[in-house]
Amino acid sequence: MKGGNPVAIDPAKLQALRDYIKDLERVKKLRPGDPDAAIWFDDVAALIGDLCGRDSEEYASFVIARQLQGEHVGYPGEHPAHLIQRVTFQQLESVAKVVLNRLVQGRAPTPRQAPPRKGVAPKVFISHGPPGPHLAKLKDFLVAAGVEPVVAEEQPSQGRSVVSNVDKYAGDCEAAIVLATRDRQIDGNWEPNPGVLVEIGDLRERFKGKIVYMVQEGLERAPMWAEHVYISFGDDCMDEAFTKLLRELKAANLI
Repeated sequence: MKGGNPVAIDPAKLQALRDYIKDLERVKKLRPGDPDAAIWFDDVAALIGDLCGRDSEEYASFVIARQLQGEHVGYPGEHPAHLIQRVTFQQLESVAKVVLNRLVQGRAPTPRQAPPRKGVAPKVFISHGPPGPHLAKLKDFLVAAGVEPVVAEEQPSQGRSVVSNVDKYAGDCEAAIVLATRDRQIDGNWEPNPGVLVEIGDLRERFKGKIVYMVQEGLERAPMWAEHVYISFGDDCMDEAFTKLLRELKAANLI
């Protein structure tokens, strides 16, 4: 993060942040949904807001990481609570330590950049194969990060063809994510859904510099994305991939 001018900090609040970071080791051992974890989240968010301001990048980063936990932890659903809680703790610990180091050095918090459309969540088009848990997790992650996921088949078609429908809704978006999952085996090699490969060409032209490839492990390296940097994810765990995706969204000024 870029540096700022020296800033006066309340020593008591700075020490409180140190204590909360140390206490995270205890919080990590709590079962998903334990009310003590929620109290820790809320207290630290309020403390960072007081120290850095609620219009700072530091506060926004912490709140986004907090939202990854959302309402899923401790409640029944398709998302394994322990996976969501783990990525939440990793993000929160990282953000809290960065904030602490900046404040100890007397550096001013970083003002948060205005979103592309004030008051409106930026839209990201998702190209994908058959609906499944990976698509559901990706959509929930984007919503938690303040981004509106757009899936063409979930939108009204109004008599349009599949190609025209994709073109219409992709045109409303500011970026795209290609979610390539294992769809079929050919000669022993896993390949993605053919529709994804067809859409990549158009999306690559439409969203130059603002397209992210997320590829499930085990897929054959398709020429469509082999020359590009892509984010790999496993069968069940997508937390590391979401950490990388968060950086891409920030780099594109979408969050």
